[in-house]
Amino acid sequence: MTDDALAQGEAKKDGTYKGPRSYLPFILVGTAIAIATTLVVARGFLSGSYKVPSGSMIPTIGNGEHILVNRTDKEAGRGKMIVFRYPEQPSSEFVKRVVGMPGDVVELRGGSTLVVNGKVTPSCTVGAWAFSEEGGQRHEGELVVENLDGTRFLVFHERGLEAAMPAGPWTVKPGEAFVVGDNRANSHDSRMWYLGAGGGVPFANILGTVRPQGAIGLPLGAEALKAKLKACVASLS
Repeated sequence: MTDDALAQGEAKKDGTYKGPRSYLPFILVGTAIAIATTLVVARGFLSGSYKVPSGSMIPTIGNGEHILVNRTDKEAGRGKMIVFRYPEQPSSEFVKRVVGMPGDVVELRGGSTLVVNGKVTPSCTVGAWAFSEEGGQRHEGELVVENLDGTRFLVFHERGLEAAMPAGPWTVKPGEAFVVGDNRANSHDSRMWYLGAGGGVPFANILGTVRPQGAIGLPLGAEALKAKLKACVASLS
């Protein structure tokens, strides 16, 4: 799960599912995507569709799923999912979640516990879950709901890997947003950019925000956790 670069303007899914289809509102197929990609005005695209070729945003966005991006909203904010030009290779476009804004001090304690400005992000463990990649590699861990500045979302903590991930702290530079993947142990993001020093996304690199924001759906294979998810979301309200 290393190639995070997005493919733009895909007209439909290829029928092969390579990850958990958890974020059902994002799945655009057939003419729905064709229509979305033709929403243009004289000054440019209002929205665009992208195919996500990696699992870095599992369980929110599965490998191979399409997302709809609002190009008129380029404002970063904690908890928001954004599409942006990768700072170290601007020809590549990534999708990640913003966890830090200018001046923030961000940590991932133990590789999994999100801490912003010394405050642990409220979270609730939904339960154990596992998925397999198309090539057969299996990933096992826990689904966790986090509540960052009022935005609730699922993340995946893979057993045995997160302790080896960079923990910080990182201080976010002016004019930048610090971003991470929801698949915390399998994402190339702000924690390891710039030769491992870590760093953010310049606001000028942001292309838009993923729509919709804030909905939570369980990935395939986790249906039995529906009641626990509901209880977690309620406890973090």
